[in-house]
Amino acid sequence: MQKTFLALCLSFTMLTACSKPNENNPPPDHNVTASMDDSASATVLDTPDTANALDWVGTYQGVLPCHDCSGIDTELELTLDHHFVLKQKFLGKSNNNYVNEVKGSFQFLNGSDQLIQLDSSGDSRIYYIGAQFIEMRGDKGQVLDQPESNFKLTKSLE
Repeated sequence: MQKTFLALCLSFTMLTACSKPNENNPPPDHNVTASMDDSASATVLDTPDTANALDWVGTYQGVLPCHDCSGIDTELELTLDHHFVLKQKFLGKSNNNYVNEVKGSFQFLNGSDQLIQLDSSGDSRIYYIGAQFIEMRGDKGQVLDQPESNFKLTKSLE
């Protein structure tokens, strides 16, 4: 009798241990979730905050240094279709109310998502795109070595 009872218990244990899991409540697959979370975060991390993110579109304003006036009141508008409008007013000049306005196109330099170059109508100037600002750079994209001067234009909140 004990042998029969023991065999019955072993059979029951074997059958329940080998049965299929309940399909109504499948166990969570942490590996898939982690993989999805990792790829989602990689996508966010790989997305640049400049050229591809479209946050560079907008109007930037500030006063740039000038060697023969008290400053150049500057407004630079960048559009999604890679066009620009540059407005400049030379402060401290006799024609203080005159605003020079040029329009043209620009391109991102050498696959960079942070350096743009205006076309010849904008004197082929190069700007670095940062978070909520752009900064005028040298003819090769280098930082201008004039620590006392501010070459940044701040993005307007429109």
